[in-house]
Amino acid sequence: MNSTHRAWAVAPVERQAARLRLLAKEQDLTRARDAVAADRMRMPWLKVEQAAHPAHLNAGDTTTARPSHPVSPAPPTQGADHAQYD
Repeated sequence: MNSTHRAWAVAPVERQAARLRLLAKEQDLTRARDAVAADRMRMPWLKVEQAAHPAHLNAGDTTTARPSHPVSPAPPTQGADHAQYD
């Protein structure tokens, strides 16, 4: 379809048939998108083997990786992967 394509006037019956065909396509697309989302949710998780850096553990606590000080949010120019510790 190019930029000069225009819809044309048709009889109500023809328009209804075209609308139902488009609706069927939209429903197929929705089902396909939902199936892909379900597949994504079933993806296996990656087990993290690396221990947290000792500086970020609470004193004497080696079982959890919690910062021992407040965490400031990342500046708006950085993504969530770049949270900084002050």
